Amino acid sequence: MSSGITTQQLVQDRSRKFSRKLFIANLPRLGDGEYVDITRFITDLSVSYTMDMASSISFNIIDKDLRMANNRYFSIGRDIIYETQTIGVISGVSGEVRNVRQLFEISSVTVAQGPGGSASFNVQCYSKAVQQMKRDKNPSAIKGNGSTFIKNAAAKYGLRFYGQETSKAKEITKSSGSKQAESLWDVMTRLASDAKFVLFEVDGYLVFASEKWLLNKWGSDSKRQIKKSKNSKTGVTTSKWVTKRWVPLQFKNDAWNYKGRKNVFRLTQYPQITASDNDPYAASGSCLAERTNAVQLRPGMTAYVGLIPGLSNYFIIDSVTFQEMVPDPVSISFRTPTKDPEKENIRQLAIGEVYQQTYVPTPSGQLTVKTVSQALAEQWRARDVNGNPSVFPVFDSRIINHPTEENQFLYPVMEFANISTSYPAFLEVINSWTGTKYLTSTLDKDSQVVTGNLNLYNRPVFKTSTLIRRTKPSIVDSYILTFPSGSEWLSVIVPSVYTQGGLAVTKTLQQVTNKYNELGGYLGSAKHFGVFRGNSELAARTNARDYLYLIVWQQEGLVLRKRFPSLAGNTPAIPNTPGGADSDWA
Repeated sequence: MSSGITTQQLVQDRSRKFSRKLFIANLPRLGDGEYVDITRFITDLSVSYTMDMASSISFNIIDKDLRMANNRYFSIGRDIIYETQTIGVISGVSGEVRNVRQLFEISSVTVAQGPGGSASFNVQCYSKAVQQMKRDKNPSAIKGNGSTFIKNAAAKYGLRFYGQETSKAKEITKSSGSKQAESLWDVMTRLASDAKFVLFEVDGYLVFASEKWLLNKWGSDSKRQIKKSKNSKTGVTTSKWVTKRWVPLQFKNDAWNYKGRKNVFRLTQYPQITASDNDPYAASGSCLAERTNAVQLRPGMTAYVGLIPGLSNYFIIDSVTFQEMVPDPVSISFRTPTKDPEKENIRQLAIGEVYQQTYVPTPSGQLTVKTVSQALAEQWRARDVNGNPSVFPVFDSRIINHPTEENQFLYPVMEFANISTSYPAFLEVINSWTGTKYLTSTLDKDSQVVTGNLNLYNRPVFKTSTLIRRTKPSIVDSYILTFPSGSEWLSVIVPSVYTQGGLAVTKTLQQVTNKYNELGGYLGSAKHFGVFRGNSELAARTNARDYLYLIVWQQEGLVLRKRFPSLAGNTPAIPNTPGGADSDWA
């Protein structure tokens, strides 16, 4: 074997120009030069990273006159070093590309006739640390239970631990009669199964965690957002900033609604995604990506896969496979995190409105269906402060608790999307405001995903004579942006009125859309009045419309009277007025 390079240089040196190489080595004597670069002799090299077990590589190599075989290059247990690239580290905060060298071990060898009278060897290799754990028949020597046991096992075999805490006790089956004693790896995999965790090795880390916990932990792109959590015992809701990370895998690669940095990981075609009614919010699939950067992907990373309405979502990558030395694309498979039925309810499709399954067509032949009950809308009518059906929006109980100077973020609470059934007399007014005739309300329950992030007491006032607001001052003129999200659609209400140069101004739909995307959408810092879901694009828009008019009525009937008491409710007399700091266009 060649010489002249130390162990530290071979394993850690990042200053050398990157190239994918394969070394056969004797790790204990690496510093004495006992390694050889076999890259130029390899006819093909397959790489597989998977969440189901350890990383693996396999290669075919031509051995003329059996020279390498005579030097015991292909012995079972022989050390292999593979040089490649990856994105950051699973436990870090950087998405930068880095060069790494990974240790493997030959696990199986097959020899056959090769070209030109030479022998051809097919060699299968697995992560060295995992292979050693499978040979370790003394797991009781590792101290601790649960996560502590896994951490200690990882440290013993040169792996770093990344994962969740669990106190599950380990159980070790010793040999008895013809039964073989369990290996350390056997005990670890059973412990992971008991905890409903995944256990796998990737880039020198031993990962031990639930898939749900891994979601959005590792990726090349990131954004900060506020995460709210409610204490089930005290009822107190707390908020904190979290960083959401993902890899963008979307087709087409330069689409206007692409989530993340474009043209980094380029798909060669639309991804394949499968969902079913067993769990409509779960899905799995695969895609092909150009190898330029896709060879850097690993299982455990989060990918936003799209752009397919109703099926796009954040997924956990569970395997990455590719061939070296060829231009073929990288194959990536992914899935939504597996749920624990003991801890999580498997969400099913809503039963929805019930229809008569067989009925007589109308004489005119118009296509219609008949519902089993037509009384739901009446049950869900808005109530005033005395509990009676409301006759005017200002007295709607959903907006009575309105924003004040002391509490400026009191948004309406909309349990049911039912504006058109609550106020049928106002439907024409609603339609005249928008200039578009929407469908009647969906009656959806809990369609609101999140409330807005704008001060509702100190909005800018813009005088306009457009069709949308006639001659009244515009407080919450808005656009409704709609996009697919998983198996449903989301609509975001974004303002069109902002403060600029000390005055209230309006911005075009394109300007507002560009700003919304630039600020990372509602999960980032984009300004909005709320986000609403629906089982179709039109349903999501209609639900957003219902909520928007609650805010409009709240502003015109209650807030403006507080802000401008000298005008005694004469809203057309209100002048152009700038809003608070969160209304600034910049």
